[in-house]
Amino acid sequence: MTLNRCHGKTGGDFVSRFSRFDAMLGGEGGHKGAEVKNTLIPDPRPDLTEDSYFWIKFLTLAAEESRPLFKALHGFRCCGTRLVKATSGQLAGLYVLRPDVDPSGDRAWTSLDEYEKWKTKYLKPLEPQLLKVLEQFNQRVRESA
Repeated sequence: MTLNRCHGKTGGDFVSRFSRFDAMLGGEGGHKGAEVKNTLIPDPRPDLTEDSYFWIKFLTLAAEESRPLFKALHGFRCCGTRLVKATSGQLAGLYVLRPDVDPSGDRAWTSLDEYEKWKTKYLKPLEPQLLKVLEQFNQRVRESA
C-alpha cells in the first residue's frame, strides 16, 4: 500500500494534506487528544459522499483518542474504507468499518485480502482504542437521530 495509490485520483497530495493534522496532533512530540478537542477533522475522501459526514465525526473522535489511531484511520479512509450500518449479527444497526474494493486500485482497496492484510497490521494493535471510538461514534449517532 502506498500513500499515492491509496489517495488515488481524488485530488491533492495525501502527505501534504496529512501533515496539517499531524502538526495539530503534536508532530513528533506527540500530544494527546486534548489539543484537538472541538476541532473537526475534514474527511480526506469527500468524493465518497455517502459517508463523508460520518467520517468527519469519526476522525475527530479518533484524533481526540490518540494520534496513532487517528493516523491509521485517516490512512484507511484515504484507501477507501467506509462507515456502513451492519445489517445482521450482533452489530446490526451499528456503524462498522468496511472496505470499498476497486481492482484497479485507483479509488479504493484492490481486494478484500489487501484490506484484511493492512487491517491486521495497523488496526488490530489498536483494537481497544478503535472499539472505544466506534462505540462513542455509534452513541453520538443514536443521540442525534
